[in-house]
Amino acid sequence: MERPYEGLNPDPRDWSTAERKEVAAHLDGDGCLSVKFNERRNSYQLTFQFSGSSKLPLLLAERYGGTAFDVGGGAFIWQVAKMELLLSMLKVIKPHVRLKTGHIEVGIKFLKIQMEKKRGFKGRLAALREEMGRLNDTEARKAEALEYWESTDPGTGR
Repeated sequence: MERPYEGLNPDPRDWSTAERKEVAAHLDGDGCLSVKFNERRNSYQLTFQFSGSSKLPLLLAERYGGTAFDVGGGAFIWQVAKMELLLSMLKVIKPHVRLKTGHIEVGIKFLKIQMEKKRGFKGRLAALREEMGRLNDTEARKAEALEYWESTDPGTGR
């Protein structure tokens, strides 16, 4: 059976509801939004990464550019720096994201501020980088706690 995202439209605004839900599910499950600081360029960048065994990261890199990395075991990560594309993608998947809504909101704010480049924008980007970092730290702690509780649950046979 063909996966809904295998024929992704070139413009995320034209994605079907099934395509939007599929990409949102990947972000919720094995995706990560983060803000990186490039010291050499003295600039901030929002990165949108997917990992997991699906071929979605490869398709996204082929369709939209950026880079897909094979991290072994059938897992791939996709990174892209095109701000307009990222903003469009975040907006269309936002209603379908369940776990990382805060990440989406910070990402949208970040991209809008970066694209406008109004006076003092780097300070606001730095603050959003900190906020995204807190969201990612919280996410990691939740995953660790869940893994711990699953490993100690007598009902799982562990």
